[in-house]
Amino acid sequence: MRMLRRRAAVPITATLMIASVLAAFVPRTAARAAADNAVGHLSPTGSPPGKYFPGEVLVTLRGEWENALRSLCLAAGEGGLRLIRDGFEEMARRQEALPNPSLARLELREGVGVEEACGLLGRLPWVQEAYPNHLFFAAAAPDDPNYGQQWNLRRVGADLAWDIETGSDSLILAVIDTGLDHGAAEFASRCVTGWDFINNDPDPYDDSGHGTEVASVAAAATNNANLIAGMAWGGRIMPLKALDSEGLGKSDAVAQAIYYAVNHGARVINMSFSGTEDAPMVRNAVGYAVSSGCLLTAAVGNDGNGTVNYPAAYPGVIGVGSVNYRDIRSSFSNHNATVDLMAPGEYRAGVSGIPVVRPGNKLGYATGTSLAAPHVAGAALLVWSDQPSLTAEQVWEALRDNAVDLGAAGWDEYYGYGRLDVFRALARIEVSVLSPTPYSYEPSGNLTAKAESLRYSLIKRMELWVDGELKDFYEALIPSNPLTHTFTGYDLSSLSGEGGHRVEVVAADTDDVSGTGTTYYYFNEGQPRLSRTWYLAEGTTAWGFDTWVLLQNPNAFKVTVNIRYMKPDGPQQRAPLALPPSSRTTLHLNAEVYSSDVSTFVEAVEGEVVAERAMYWNGRQAGHAAVGVNTPSSVWYLAEGTTAWGFEEWVLLQNPSAVPDETAHVTLSFMKPDGTAVDPLVVEVGPGKRRTVFVNQVVPDTDLSVKVDSDLPVVAERAMYWDGRGGGHGSNGVTLPSRTWYLAEGTTAWGFEEWVLVQNPQAAPTSVEFEFLTPEGQVLSYDTVLSGNARFTLNVSEVVGEEDVSTFVYADSPVVAERAMYWDSRREGHCCVGSATPSSVWYLAEGTTAWGFEEWVLLQNPTDQPLQATLTCMLPDGSSFDNYFYLAPTSRLSVDLNQVALDSDVSVTVQTDGMPLVAERALYWDGRGGGTCATGVLGIP
Repeated sequence: MRMLRRRAAVPITATLMIASVLAAFVPRTAARAAADNAVGHLSPTGSPPGKYFPGEVLVTLRGEWENALRSLCLAAGEGGLRLIRDGFEEMARRQEALPNPSLARLELREGVGVEEACGLLGRLPWVQEAYPNHLFFAAAAPDDPNYGQQWNLRRVGADLAWDIETGSDSLILAVIDTGLDHGAAEFASRCVTGWDFINNDPDPYDDSGHGTEVASVAAAATNNANLIAGMAWGGRIMPLKALDSEGLGKSDAVAQAIYYAVNHGARVINMSFSGTEDAPMVRNAVGYAVSSGCLLTAAVGNDGNGTVNYPAAYPGVIGVGSVNYRDIRSSFSNHNATVDLMAPGEYRAGVSGIPVVRPGNKLGYATGTSLAAPHVAGAALLVWSDQPSLTAEQVWEALRDNAVDLGAAGWDEYYGYGRLDVFRALARIEVSVLSPTPYSYEPSGNLTAKAESLRYSLIKRMELWVDGELKDFYEALIPSNPLTHTFTGYDLSSLSGEGGHRVEVVAADTDDVSGTGTTYYYFNEGQPRLSRTWYLAEGTTAWGFDTWVLLQNPNAFKVTVNIRYMKPDGPQQRAPLALPPSSRTTLHLNAEVYSSDVSTFVEAVEGEVVAERAMYWNGRQAGHAAVGVNTPSSVWYLAEGTTAWGFEEWVLLQNPSAVPDETAHVTLSFMKPDGTAVDPLVVEVGPGKRRTVFVNQVVPDTDLSVKVDSDLPVVAERAMYWDGRGGGHGSNGVTLPSRTWYLAEGTTAWGFEEWVLVQNPQAAPTSVEFEFLTPEGQVLSYDTVLSGNARFTLNVSEVVGEEDVSTFVYADSPVVAERAMYWDSRREGHCCVGSATPSSVWYLAEGTTAWGFEEWVLLQNPTDQPLQATLTCMLPDGSSFDNYFYLAPTSRLSVDLNQVALDSDVSVTVQTDGMPLVAERALYWDGRGGGTCATGVLGIP
């Protein structure tokens, strides 16, 4: 899930300008005639489409060819599998005349598929190998007279890419710019209807030249003996004029052009202009295009510094910078978090710049990131033409994952993911893990994977990487395509450690083109799950608080629960409580425990249940909630926390022991953002009692995380209040750090602030990746390094702008992650600990759509596969009903439960068809004057 990385917004000015630097226009007075020996991309009439000939299979016979062929014909012909059409005698005469008779072409019976036949024939003992009869085309060398000067296209592998794909006229590229000389020979046959949003008329003629230059790089007519070649030979151009003759545009014109492009069928949109202000109208239009499945490219700007420019900075836009012919970043090309890819945009020796078409069908030369961006737009057309079923995100992945890495390893702000290589993007290798099942829990045995080249080259090598380490590899003695291999040198049962483990299979073909398949395997020992025992450390019926315990019985039978309250002065036992089948039960502690701080222990008799706790104060103006935990522990981690900014922080400790002498000695260690040491605090908690620690009195005026160590098993939670306790939130602790964390809820829109808090309890620093999943399936990224014994705070809006997002955190070593959200100028907020892994089943005990509450179920799909989620609503009377929701790959979904379960207390079970997701619940009341959030309880498969 490594997608578009984004972006801190730095608004300055509203003017949009073209992104080319000083250009030298050198028109040719005479173009040379088309070369007699120029050869186009041949696809003779009558030749079939695709990469291999239908109805034929090639086999290599094993052993003596004549005996093998006779046996093969008997097994696969009329009296056998009925795959092949010819008989032995006819085939033997043909083979005998060939230089290598062991290589045989078999003609298939009508209706027999090539891939099916290869699989069946390849298993016969007389066949060594079986392949489709692949097609070859004469190498593409366009006859455009100035193609020899177009070093830029050869640099990004276009000359090799054209042997695979030249583009499809079913795709439309929208060029939003100064217009287009749409009557010129390079464009006249390529254009669809556009619009002029400067003069508000249907003739988007280019009165500047910039738009014509840009369009020519991406898609000038090619192999037409005129001027230059374009990246995409096929594909239609939609000219949209949103910049005037001086190269200046306004945000309304740009926004309208984007809407026009989407509504009139454009799949790729290029924007070679920039402005330094985040214009909401343009941002919304870009969001509309992204959600509609368009791929957008934009120039990052020519300031030569870290200036952030729009629209390149918007989520979902591929920001393109410029390199010269030596793959060195152009001095004018901006460097910052908006840079995703690089492409040629500068001169080289003997050529004054990038060859372009000028109005009047004249040759010119230009430089700038304006010229780099359309290289990527044209490349996207080629990839999409080759595989029309891809999504925009998958096209971006193909371009990103096959870029030539430049600068620092991996992404960096100077070169992004690297320089565009369209040949590698088209010639990519797809790798899939066959077993064990991807995204499953506690795998064991050897991993089997399949690699296949999309251009039907031969796979020669496969490597197994686990959490960034090479574990095993395989060199094929006889390369093949596809290649399936089981890695016998590594057993997955040796995996250990909480959270997800990233497993990657890398494959390379005989041309050293490579591809990677990634999956995760999960371990989750510390997170609460369906259980017979539940501990809730926080709770009070004093100080003006109301405390409620919410119990969900997802079983088809009645369950009895025993409940014990633990107070500062000792335990209090409650009478057994019966929970109806498939129901939700609400318990008001104020009616049972008089004016006391209280922890709760729940023990179910007949089956497993779920328990949460909710607290309200100030006449229910504010509140917080937390799911319980299954067992006490000697170690707890609390990632969020601060005693600064007007906050008060409390750590709540519960000693559930019933043994009179078992007093717990508890050490609290504090981890600050800079990793500086703080003296720990040691406290005692008596058996069956609860202890409250006011952190402000120990470590004042600082953000911090807390680690709790105890000589006896205890339960730890954290509560925070601010604004004179006008607002507050709380969360249960975590018993095990993890390499991965998932946070389903989150938004930086609608007046919300979102913060992700990460605690590194290890002595050594660790690298941390943050990936934010949007409702449209886009993924925005941010990386950092977190010091040892320290806490890190990320303001999510600085990465994603205004978006609903779910979060995925991946660290090199185990950490702890939480999320805090505030709204209404921090009048209220809620906090939630992450989930170490996804699951196919989740339980949400608390919830109501009555009493003036609104309830949301937040679902995160972290996989690259679509899935369907079933939400089962369980009511207090034992009735239940299902609703179904679809989640796109790598996406987040918000379900408004008030539209599903009307005016009722409700518990929810979330279940999929086997693919893992993450579920949380958020509740708001009093016009969102208050709110709570909690992670669901795991139902580990």
